[in-house]
Amino acid sequence: KSAYPGKRTMTAWYIDTNNCLYYFEAIKETLVLEDVKSFSVGSGGYAAVLNDGDIFFWDSKSEKPLCVGNVPNAEKITLGYEFGHNYALVLDAEKQVYECMFPDNENSPIDFKKIDELRSVEDIHSGNGSIAVTKSGEVRFWIDSFDSGRKSPYMDSPSDIEQRCNELDLIKFSLTPAFCVGCSKKGEVYFWGEDFFRKSNDKSDRFVVSPERILSI
Repeated sequence: KSAYPGKRTMTAWYIDTNNCLYYFEAIKETLVLEDVKSFSVGSGGYAAVLNDGDIFFWDSKSEKPLCVGNVPNAEKITLGYEFGHNYALVLDAEKQVYECMFPDNENSPIDFKKIDELRSVEDIHSGNGSIAVTKSGEVRFWIDSFDSGRKSPYMDSPSDIEQRCNELDLIKFSLTPAFCVGCSKKGEVYFWGEDFFRKSNDKSDRFVVSPERILSI
């Protein structure tokens, strides 16, 4: 039902069979993960959650998916790429959010940390920063690890972006490694991050630091 093409790579998730098929052209074989509940693709690789809570991660260099952890009752995973590392968020059946930074060294310990400050979360997104939307519609936005204080060189304070998202009543989001898009309750579309409208060579003109409405949509 869903396919994610990449350079020499294609990944597909068949909802009706709950199988995640990974085909890597260089090694000419198909690798299968059984009982996949959720799947995500980021700029740094792919991640999948199985029905038993096991979490697998792999990239274009991997010969097979690597089990990197377990989150009991995990429902959804989203994969971003923060400051040169693969960053993952997991949402469980209790509406609790977990985060993890995948190290470059596969032998390093990997642990999914529960974000206690985030409760009653309905949806999560990761890419150019991370977003959690609560049941009440409140938006939380952060860069890198939650409340780490680390800021993007191209954005204002994450709390400023978070406040603006809530002021605009943004409820639906899509994030890429370069920019974020949000849709309001009124159906208006906003974005921030890398500016894909202006083609200026001036670096300061190529980044939008706060949600800005796309008037053509």
